[in-house]
This record gives sequence, C-alpha cells and structure tokens, in this order.
Amino acid sequence: MGKKLTGYPSFDRPNEIGATFFEKHPFIPNLNIYTLLKLLNLFNKDKIAVSCNGLEATYGQLIDKDAVNISLALKELGVSRGEFVAISMPNYYQAVASIIACNRIGAVAVPLDNEAGLEETCESLNDFGCQILINYEKSLEINEKIKSLTKLRHVITLKKENLCTLNLNKSYHLTTSGCTIDFHSLNSIASERRIKFERPHFANETAVVLFTSGSTGKPKPIKLSNKNIIAAEIYAANTSHTKNIKIKKTLVCVPFRYPYGLITSLLSSLFWGVEAILAPDIGPATIRGLLMQNPDMIFGSPAVEELAMRFGGTGFTMPSLQYFVSGGDFLQLMKILQGIDYFKSLGATEIKILDGFGNGETSGIGSTPVGVKEKRGTSGKILVGTKYRLVDPAPFRDNKKVITRDDIKDVPYNTEGLLLVAGEHVFKEYFNRPELTEEAFITIDGVKYFNTGTSGEIDEEGYWKVSGRLSRFYIMSSLFKVYLDHVQTIIATLGCVKDCAVVAVPDNELLFTNKAYIVLKDGYEPSPELLNQLYESFSRPTFDANGEMMQLKNYEIPKYVEFTNELPRIHGSEKIDYSGLTEDARLKHVL
Repeated sequence: MGKKLTGYPSFDRPNEIGATFFEKHPFIPNLNIYTLLKLLNLFNKDKIAVSCNGLEATYGQLIDKDAVNISLALKELGVSRGEFVAISMPNYYQAVASIIACNRIGAVAVPLDNEAGLEETCESLNDFGCQILINYEKSLEINEKIKSLTKLRHVITLKKENLCTLNLNKSYHLTTSGCTIDFHSLNSIASERRIKFERPHFANETAVVLFTSGSTGKPKPIKLSNKNIIAAEIYAANTSHTKNIKIKKTLVCVPFRYPYGLITSLLSSLFWGVEAILAPDIGPATIRGLLMQNPDMIFGSPAVEELAMRFGGTGFTMPSLQYFVSGGDFLQLMKILQGIDYFKSLGATEIKILDGFGNGETSGIGSTPVGVKEKRGTSGKILVGTKYRLVDPAPFRDNKKVITRDDIKDVPYNTEGLLLVAGEHVFKEYFNRPELTEEAFITIDGVKYFNTGTSGEIDEEGYWKVSGRLSRFYIMSSLFKVYLDHVQTIIATLGCVKDCAVVAVPDNELLFTNKAYIVLKDGYEPSPELLNQLYESFSRPTFDANGEMMQLKNYEIPKYVEFTNELPRIHGSEKIDYSGLTEDARLKHVL
C-alpha cells in the first residue's frame, strides 16, 4: 500500500489501492437503464437474457420487442412520464419486461409484495397514487375489489395459463374482462406511429421505488434514480473488474422488490450480458431443479444455501458454479465451510462462498467480494469511486437528537466504527417520508453522507468486516425476510398486550419461524380461549399511534406464543435479553 498517510481508512481510502484515476472518478452516463441495457447488448440480441420455468427470452426479445410493446401499450393506456406503475407478481419474465418497459417511457416501476393481502396492496396503491397495476393470476372479483378501493384506471393481469408464452398476442383488439386487461393482449395497442426509438430520459429521473426496512416500523420506500442504479453498477464493476470474470449464467433467487434482487442480482446480470435464471417459487420442491441448471453464480442468502444443502440432494453435477454470493444476512464460517463441501461434492471445484453487503439506500451495493482476493470474514472491498467515513458509533447509539460535526470522530484501521457513505449510488429520498430522509443523512466537511446503520471494521487493504446491524431479522426458505421488531411492534398494539418480545426459532421446513413472548395487561389471564383470540387478531389489520394501518403477513404470524409475567432484561439496563429468549425458544421448540 505504500506509506500509510494517517492510519485512518476514512482518509487513506485503502480500498482504492491499485485503482486508476478513472476508476476512482468514473463517468456516469446521462442515460436511463433501458438505453444503457440496449447499448451494452447490441451484439447479444440472440443470447438468452432471462430463463424462467422453461421459458427462454433473448436480449433481442426482451429489449427490442416485449419491453417496447409493453411500454407502448402503457403509453396508450395513459401512463405519463414520472407516473408510478405497480407490478405485483413473483420473479417472472413478464415482471422483468414490465419493469424495463416502464423505464423506457420514464414511468416509475414499483414492485410490490405479491403475497400481501388486499388491504396492504390497496394501501400501497393509494400511497403512490398508482393508476395502473400489473399483477399475476388474480380473479376478476379481486381486481374489481382492488379497483373500487383505489384510484386505478386499469388492472393488467398475467394469467397462469400464459406464464410460459413468450410472444404477446398479435390481436388488434384488447382482451378485457370487466376491469381486467389480459397481459398478453398488450401488443394489440402498440401503434406503428409510436414504434420509433424514444428519447433517452435523463439519469436523474426516478427509475424505481424499492423497499427496505429498519428494526421497527413499516418497510421504507426508496426512490432510486437511473443514475443511482447505473453508478452502483459502475462502482461495483470498477472494484471487482468484472470484465475479467467469466460468467455465463446467474441464478437470481431474491424478490425484485428488494434492491438486492432487482439491482444487484437481475440488472447486474443483464448489464453483464449473461443469462439470468429466475427463481420465482424457490423452496424445498424446486431448489434441486434450479441447481441442475448449473449456473456460474448464485445470488442467494443463508436461506438459499441451507435449502440447497438440505433439499438439493446429489446425483447431478454443477461444475460451472464459481460464486455463491450471500446477501440479506451474513453466513457463519461453519455454514460457509459446509456449503463449500456440499457444492464441491457436485463438482464445483472452484466454488467461493462470499458475503455481500449493501443497503437499499445505496442501490443494494455497498461493497463487493467478487473479483477481489477472497478474505473470509469480510464482505470484500468498499466500492471504488465512493466516499466514506468510518466513525465512532457512540453518538448514534445514544440516540442524540442532533449530531454535530464535533460529535464525529473517525476511527483507525481494525477498529469498530459506524459506516457513512456518499456517492452517486446513494438515494435522494424516501418516498413521502421527509422526516426519515432528513434523519438518514449527516453532512461532514461539506459532504452529505448516508448513515448505513451498520458497524464494522476496515483493514489496511480496504476490506470491510461487518460486526453488527441495527435490525433483527431472519430469512425463510421461501426467501421472505421477517423483521422481528416489526412483528413485535404490531403485536404490541393489540388490546390485551402489555409487552412482548419476538425471537427467531429454527424450523425444519421453513428454516426459521418465530415465537412471541407476551406479557398481558392487568385484567387478562392466560387461557386457550385468549390464545385463540390472539391468533384471530394476528390476521386482522391494526393501527399504530399515528393511525397508520399495520398488518402481519401470513408468514410473519408467530408459530409459537408463550405468556409470561415479565420479559427478561439485560442486567443493568432496560434492554430485553433477546439472546436469552432465543435460547429458551430453541430449547423448547427445536428437536
């Protein structure tokens, strides 16, 4: 590294060792995602871009045909530049084409949770003022109900019977049933006068709204611009030197509503010009078939690795697999070693199992372990091209209302600090949440940094070792992410509940479920009848102190409930002893 200038990573930037001037100061093109995808894949038109459940679409089919026709249909249906278009379906090819189509005409794609209930879906549609919803396999009755509760003009539904149909219908009349437009009739309203290539939209326009969540409260909607996403991809490419990485197929396991799913996994694959294998229904019954497609890289999570080891089995080979990248949570060393042994038994002799790191607010990419020398226990290198400060976390942990420049103290190498980042990949705002946006940033020496909420260490080579996050969560075999504090907050609003704590419990089928420890208010006594009433309440909407509706999803509902007189506290503080409760739940419910 040469002579160490200060001994502080905030100023020495050891992650930039060996980087060129243009890698440290990259040019971010003033383009939208659609145009950049088109330019990067001019010579890939006959290559497979996306495969899903037997359907294979080439780059030409995706970029020049389906995305164009869907975008023209949306224009004909009245979608204007900057309008929010909701897309509520699993990770199917049609979702990919719809997201790219929105980008082509400057509309903002909003991928929603396909498993959400009617009330939550309608609340999201109303929050964003969506007038167009693209969904999957919903009945006319449900679509009419959704439309009656929102400002929707049109509901476009992909039918299960057309899931593996590549070409849109060539009919010249829209196929409609009541308020529902058949997804596969969209081509019929793409008029010839609109087929011309449209002007690329500027990079600063919002491209998508994706979701993240902290330790409490609802998922936060993040507005990400074309520039944010393109910058994240360029920073990652310059750090990992992806031009030297030989990848032909990736396996995308994470839902598109998460930045790790849409940006880090899917768009990275498409910008690379490789085949993205989609896993819309990943689980014990499907994981073996997905592995048998022999990808070069898997974008997964600890849950995906566990699924593979538990249900993937043997009797086939996947010699092409080079990388398994874990996002969403971090793998323990024992799990990494177990995964390496498993994949090597399938012929993946070059396999590397790596932890990634990113926040939704940084377009899903904060460091990269791919393409840099492997260093276990780290998440690779902080992205070249970004600015960052590693600072003493004490003022932030103390929940000070106002943090001044005098409170900020940078920490030296190999010392735990709180990571603050700045760069073109950092979001500008949460949608309609100005107070949260303001809280997320701090300005130091004229630079506006995003507080990642993550602590860790940086060594002399620029490797980032994560030591903690502010949130508590787990990922199920279905890849649903459950935030325990969020579940806890909702349960605490129920009328009979005085206090509660929710912890994760290992589960043979789901990988993880959860248990709620509940302290009842005076006047309530534990009983089977009260427990039944609680479970009925778990399925119904409730409201927080501000009157905002909250509701547990089916997979968030506690599998176990235990009434207790008081919650255990950490000695000398008022903090709940979650570690003790987790161990108690494990001893009681894990065979």
